[in-house]
Amino acid sequence: MLSVSFTQTHPEIALDMEENPDKARLLGVLTRALGEQLWVVRIGIRLHSVKCSKDMMPLHKHLSCTYPGLVTGMPRRVKRHAVRADV
Repeated sequence: MLSVSFTQTHPEIALDMEENPDKARLLGVLTRALGEQLWVVRIGIRLHSVKCSKDMMPLHKHLSCTYPGLVTGMPRRVKRHAVRADV
């Protein structure tokens, strides 16, 4: 579950996960939770676009512009658990 580059940089963590299968399971739980949070933020931004006042539009623009970069920076396995990245 860990990326190759992370495993190479932190071999002690990879070894610890091999020796403790429950930790690998927890990584899966974390991965799914992060994906779900991406979905929650996406829905929140959409709702904000409808409900925010004119004064809050700069914040909305910032959120809308920042979200795609947040999604892009997530590992593919996290994004699988999120809905499409467009807002």
